[in-house]
Amino acid sequence: MIVKVDYEKAYDLVEWDFLEYMMSRLGFDVKWIEWIKLYLNSTLVLILINAFPTKEFMPSRGLRQGRSSCPIFDFIVAEGLARLVREAFRIGVLEEVRVAGRICLTKSVITALPLFYLSFFKVPKLVCKIIKSIQINFLWGWGSKGKKMPWVARNKIYAPVEVGGSSIRDIDRFNVALLAK
Repeated sequence: MIVKVDYEKAYDLVEWDFLEYMMSRLGFDVKWIEWIKLYLNSTLVLILINAFPTKEFMPSRGLRQGRSSCPIFDFIVAEGLARLVREAFRIGVLEEVRVAGRICLTKSVITALPLFYLSFFKVPKLVCKIIKSIQINFLWGWGSKGKKMPWVARNKIYAPVEVGGSSIRDIDRFNVALLAK
């Protein structure tokens, strides 16, 4: 499972009840919360369709991130989203996000750094071994204290996604393929 959070859409879809709930959880006074509810419920919107306005209506959700009329809403919603993500990690729902992030970084940075060199020169086996070691160590938790977590089985690291692998390029084979061009 891979989760991508689109914060702009998240703000557009914020239910005002969620905003009220978060203000309550953050310790806002009841009177303040009531004022905010009055403010939000006094908003009327109309939409232009082919330059002609529609009938006004009262929205029940949505905040414009960074352009809301009350910037504190942005912080309240961000805190709510952060709490939801922290809780999801705590109960293990989003654990695979860390793995996906490490795989993405390994593919886009660690494998791409030696690209120029790999394109023109046959890389010595020792260099390939060192690069593979860096890939695996990063994937499994570079700099971690104690035993590293093997997020991806060693035999699946370089295997295609279709067969359950992570599709990270094998430096030896990648070097040969680039030289064949």
